Amino acid sequence: MFSELRKRGSSGKGQLHGGAALIRVEEVISAEELKRAFSIRLRVFVREQGVPQEIELDKDDQRASHFLATLRDRAVGTARLVVKNGRAKIGRMAVLKSYRGKGVGKALLKRATSRSIRAHC
Repeated sequence: MFSELRKRGSSGKGQLHGGAALIRVEEVISAEELKRAFSIRLRVFVREQGVPQEIELDKDDQRASHFLATLRDRAVGTARLVVKNGRAKIGRMAVLKSYRGKGVGKALLKRATSRSIRAHC
């Protein structure tokens, strides 16, 4: 599903201090990272919120830029950016329940927004 892996450069990283901890948000560049992102989405949207699994993972995942938020090396959140017809759409943002309210969503949104600006959308 994730056939084109990108190289991580200095523009592929973002950091935000969440209390005393450092939240890192990086663009997904490997199949393993994508698996971690999808795992968070399935946990939040399917198990927690009852979204049918068959509609949670969709064709836009193949073209999207995915982001993974980590806190102390644990994957705690994800988001994706889909660019279509010159427009960017940030979506599928999910943060594990025990990490909500700690700035993870803010860090993900900041990183995805920055990426969409670089894509000239």
